[in-house]
Amino acid sequence: MQIDLITNNLFNLSGGSFIVEYREADDVDIIKESILNTFYTKQYERDLNFFELSPEKDSLEISVSQIRELKKRFIHKAIEDTPIVIFNRNIASLNNNSANALLKITEETPANTFFIFFTNSSFKVLATIKSRSRIIKIDNENSFTSIKDYISNLKIKNEDIPESIFDQLSEPFFKKETIHDSQFFDCMKAFDKHSFSIASNLYLKIIQHFLHSSIGNEVLFKYLLKLHSDFLNDINESIQFNTMTSDLLAVYFYRLQSNVSKYAQ
Repeated sequence: MQIDLITNNLFNLSGGSFIVEYREADDVDIIKESILNTFYTKQYERDLNFFELSPEKDSLEISVSQIRELKKRFIHKAIEDTPIVIFNRNIASLNNNSANALLKITEETPANTFFIFFTNSSFKVLATIKSRSRIIKIDNENSFTSIKDYISNLKIKNEDIPESIFDQLSEPFFKKETIHDSQFFDCMKAFDKHSFSIASNLYLKIIQHFLHSSIGNEVLFKYLLKLHSDFLNDINESIQFNTMTSDLLAVYFYRLQSNVSKYAQ
């Protein structure tokens, strides 16, 4: 699965245990920030419902006592209808004892509770956890194809759309100045309801590129996560009610380009 879609797919579920197999360490931070911005709208919701499970200071493993404390915290402090997330960035930090204690909790937890574990190899995960979890593998081939190669492939696969359209949609993101929004509105005239997905996927590819390159740029990174989440929500709604328009896509391209040109280093 492409990294862009992981949080959105989780958000549409009612909870469960998930193992995310990643290749790049940055992916863990991107998904964490995306979850925080997608699942919660208020800081107090994050404080009460998002728990990062990691070893205590001077320890390499998560202890059974930590699991017991975790159970007390999230069961008594959960806000109704707000998702509970237990986030672990390295599933190898669970030993046999703490893993077994955690498994007992997963069997008793209410709906809308998410256990999200990360690993660089699902083969290393304890069988007891793996058997109760869904494995999500980040599709690195799609995720890390360069923008240039991606656009070249679009031109080859979509001969009915002028090649210049793809250049006009992508090149402004790598300039230092904000362009006039009319360029994106004009470009979107080349797409119809049958090809809107082409423009949508290009947009997601571009925003993904800048998410990876802006990890150290807090202002831009947070804005991109919010914009990414808003876009996926609008896309899902437009597909459900058949309300997608070229103007909506153009607005998102313009919002992204204006902020990238302003804040990207």
